[in-house]
Amino acid sequence: MICNRWHNILPYDKTRVLIQQTGSSSANNKDEESCVLSNCENRTSYINANHVRVPEAAKHYILTQGPIDKNDQRQRTLSSSMMLMLGSSSGGNARSETVSHFWTMAWQQKSPAIVMLCRTHERDAYGCLQCKCARYWPKSTSDSDIIRLLDLEIRLLEEHALKRVDQTNPAKEASPRLMDKNDDQCTMVRKIEVLHLNKKKKRIVTQY
Repeated sequence: MICNRWHNILPYDKTRVLIQQTGSSSANNKDEESCVLSNCENRTSYINANHVRVPEAAKHYILTQGPIDKNDQRQRTLSSSMMLMLGSSSGGNARSETVSHFWTMAWQQKSPAIVMLCRTHERDAYGCLQCKCARYWPKSTSDSDIIRLLDLEIRLLEEHALKRVDQTNPAKEASPRLMDKNDDQCTMVRKIEVLHLNKKKKRIVTQY
């Protein structure tokens, strides 16, 4: 349960994604593209994620929870304290950091794109700011912001705001305000490079 963001949102056993481990006899693990969690604290095949296949459209997706990091832990503790003040015993127990699990899965599954369906922080019914997803990508394109996770290195190559189209007037250009990346209503597109340090191979993942 420590790898789950919420105790009542769990993956289906039949379709959940498995992270391949060192020493596994799986064919996927023998593939030269395989990536493993070599840190003993993170040696687990578990991640809260499911394969979603749509045969009619010949599409294959992976649906997963927002990764958890140390900053999320602090937010969860504060949220737990607030819930106790409000007379509720439900709150945030300690959780494992899962950003490395997330990127390991993305590498092993050869995911070409990531579609983020929530913001990193959103307000709950009480108006408290809740962490919904850790920032799993670098803050900038600077080398000092590169994220190193076990045998993977995550680098932000570029980011830009996605232009919005006025549905009432498709020919109208998006306003500069809505194209500002600091605008909460703005959708960002990022090009992220994932480098496998052991194999010296890299891939580009597009994040929306």
